[in-house]
Amino acid sequence: MTPRSAGPRWALLLLLVLGAARTAAAGEPQLWFLNSLAKPAPVQPSAALLAQFETSPVLHAAWGESEALQLLVLAPPEGLNKLRASCGEFTHPSGDVWAPGTVRCDFVGYVTTQAPYYGTTRVGEWPDPLLPDHAIHVAGGRAQPIWIEVKVPLDAEAGRYEGAITLSADGWTATLPLAVEVWGFDLPKSPTLASSFLLRVRYIYEQHHVERASPAAEALILQYHEAMLDHRIMPTHVATDEIRTRPELSITDDGRLRHADFGAYDAKIRWAMERGQTTFGLEGPRRLNAYSEAYYRAIADHLRERGWLDRFYTYLVDESYDAVAEITGMVRRAAPDLKNLITMPPNSAYPDVDWWCPRLGDAELNKKSICRAYKETGRDLGDLWVYTAGNAGSDVPALHLDVDGIEARVTPMAVWKEGYGGLLYWCVNYWTVDPWKDPMGYPRQNGNGSLFYPGPDGPLPSIRLKMLRDGFDDVDYAALLVAQDDPLSKRILAAMPLRSALDWDRDPAALMAWRLAAGYALAGDPTLATSYVDKLASLGEEQLGGERAVTDLGDPGSGWHGGKDGHTFRDREDPAYAFTLDADKSKLWRIASPSDLSPYRELRLRVKLVEGDPTVLNVKLGSGIIRRKTWTYEVHCPPDVWRDVRIPLPEGPVDIGSIKELALFVWEPESAHRFELRGIWVR
Repeated sequence: MTPRSAGPRWALLLLLVLGAARTAAAGEPQLWFLNSLAKPAPVQPSAALLAQFETSPVLHAAWGESEALQLLVLAPPEGLNKLRASCGEFTHPSGDVWAPGTVRCDFVGYVTTQAPYYGTTRVGEWPDPLLPDHAIHVAGGRAQPIWIEVKVPLDAEAGRYEGAITLSADGWTATLPLAVEVWGFDLPKSPTLASSFLLRVRYIYEQHHVERASPAAEALILQYHEAMLDHRIMPTHVATDEIRTRPELSITDDGRLRHADFGAYDAKIRWAMERGQTTFGLEGPRRLNAYSEAYYRAIADHLRERGWLDRFYTYLVDESYDAVAEITGMVRRAAPDLKNLITMPPNSAYPDVDWWCPRLGDAELNKKSICRAYKETGRDLGDLWVYTAGNAGSDVPALHLDVDGIEARVTPMAVWKEGYGGLLYWCVNYWTVDPWKDPMGYPRQNGNGSLFYPGPDGPLPSIRLKMLRDGFDDVDYAALLVAQDDPLSKRILAAMPLRSALDWDRDPAALMAWRLAAGYALAGDPTLATSYVDKLASLGEEQLGGERAVTDLGDPGSGWHGGKDGHTFRDREDPAYAFTLDADKSKLWRIASPSDLSPYRELRLRVKLVEGDPTVLNVKLGSGIIRRKTWTYEVHCPPDVWRDVRIPLPEGPVDIGSIKELALFVWEPESAHRFELRGIWVR
């Protein structure tokens, strides 16, 4: 059964809901449905935010898939006391009924960020944790998001289920229609894109206040592993000393295996496989001893006997070449068919490393040379994993708290689109401080290394984790389209609003339209699928125009500082101004006074590196080049590639008084870099 279009009754209800915010009676809350990528500030939503994120109250999902939207509630001046939200039954025309709670509602909490080193659109309150509270107080004039999510039952009927969300507070109640469109296809149990996300158990002990290796700690670790797999990310290590599932091995003084007990270990691996995990990390030794080789040989022999060895890798030295040759050589002697993973860029001096894992941005900068080297050794990019960390405020999508929601969503697709083997993330619970009070657990970065919050009864996911999960689902959609291999599927894949890991649309409307096109195509409705592909094309046309140039390429050198004088190429169809940044970190190129930028929300830069090693070009608002005192955005520049980058500008509270200029510079360059610039615009 293909999904049905909205009938007259539903269209009328939808019209009433979308008009609710504009016709709310005095003293009543205002309400807006937003898509799952919105990160609204806790204030009256701006017209720009609503134009970008407002949506209809309809969820679309495949069998077994989780999908969400948000309901933003703006409290009246007197506030809302004991605000509650719930969904009741959902019914299908066939008579099938979902029980209350199948569609769940969670309040989204806010945490207060500090000013980071990178460029962000605002500093202050950001929505992130899903709260355990069933009722909350919302102060007058404050906006409160509600996360509405369904996990479609595997036995659901294809087509539309209709229900409602009920809101209540002291003296006020409202019921709004809500629908779930079930697409008649399954997503794979295991995500198409492999991953490795590290859980650090020491912070579970500290923030949950439980003793190491206690039954309470064991139960919590299991909850976190299950929550990770529920959100389509794979725990790096599912067997640890703390939950007593590491293999129990006894080795003689001369390195022979005396005794082995893999009972608990095997049970935990099977448990994870049943929930979709496909790759498993083995903890690398911090130092070698007389028993290291025998230990890895025993584990590899057991995994080989079980038929599991191809799923395993050793996660060895982190972000360092120290002892790599010694440790990987030991593993290679112990188990030639066990893969070694290192979180560093490829280096031919270490032949025993199987999976190099550089930062995503570094991989993109050096992709040509990596591909050349891999081809010479008979490898392909499937043997290269990548990780994301410390790349907020750049053209590489990040998982930080204070960046647009689209960044977490497109991260898995960026990795898959480039052909990399998997995505690694260094920590999901880096809680050096209480994350509820201070999200800057990692210095000068908000939310880096933290996708969960410690709740009273276990893990509480962030909305970033939800967005990331949806990104893994997007990869599954794309892989299913590849397998379907028909003209419409190929057209949808070609229209994907992500061309590369460095080139993707920030407008969520494009991604949402692409997903609807993919979903309807996979569900067997080519008419609706085609309509959404056509919408994608029109969205691209809408993005054209409305820009104001802030550079004058006809007057080269005027107002510029620090870069060598260049010249304008006027014999080209598109004039380009050439400039050089020397191997001197004090050199920068000043462009314009930001007093002209205050009304604008986006800056567009079109630039190409024509000479010099791959580098990162910094776009800076502020005096000087000290990044922690300015607003900086990084643009990755591979050689001889035009970069057309859209940069979100700060909306405050940013220290506008300190901003004296807009400039381009390379941070601590080792050699000169020559660029061509076609323009800088704002909108």
